[in-house]
Amino acid sequence: MLSYSNPAVLTAIWAPIVFLPEGKLVVSLTNSYLIAATIAAVLAWKTKNVLMTTVISMAIFFMLNSLMG
Repeated sequence: MLSYSNPAVLTAIWAPIVFLPEGKLVVSLTNSYLIAATIAAVLAWKTKNVLMTTVISMAIFFMLNSLMG
């Protein structure tokens, strides 16, 4: 039963940040959190490298946030 606790807790942390950045549901291409999270998920899946995924997705997020900001 405890094998599901880690994914459940992590999802409870990141889901509101990604989908509710302004306190309301934002599922569009203007949501830099959603775009960066999607890129991070694909990077993590393809590379299996935590450090590279973190650095690249943070850089993409900051670029998107400054462009859309």
